[in-house]
Parts: sequence; C-alpha cells; structure tokens
Amino acid sequence: LSNCTNELAKAVNSAFPGALPWHYSHILTGYAAARLHALGFIEDEARSYSDVKAAARAGDAIRAVREEPETAFPAAWRARLASADR
Repeated sequence: LSNCTNELAKAVNSAFPGALPWHYSHILTGYAAARLHALGFIEDEARSYSDVKAAARAGDAIRAVREEPETAFPAAWRARLASADR
C-alpha cells in the first residue's frame, strides 16, 4: 500500500502536520489531483477542477509544434498554449 502519492503525502505531513489528511486518493492515485484541488493546492477553489484539468491538457499544443527544431520548441509550445487559453 505504498506508492509515490502516499509517500509524498507522508513527507508533506512530516513537514506540515495535518496538511494532507488521510484520503482514499493516497491509494487510488487517479483521484489525487482532484483532492489536491479541493484542498486548494492546485489553482484555487473558485475555478472548477474540470476547468483546471482542461487548461492543463497540453497534447494538442505539443502535436501542433512537434516539427519545430529542438531549440525553438519550448517557445513555440508556450506560445501555442497561450493562444489556446484565449
């Protein structure tokens, strides 16, 4: 029952006792991001988790600039992400 998510939660709670109360998402890690959002660690509660998750999707932006030279890729990817947010 040890995984990277619950080991990180243990480390956080060692430094900041009670910051991450036990939750099933420590074991079922697919729920971890939604839990962290609900606790205010990802974005803020004013923005819905589904909106935050949609904004984090980078696949389309990566595919759009995949032919860029390696040195130009980071700037092209950031520009593509910025234009997608508008």
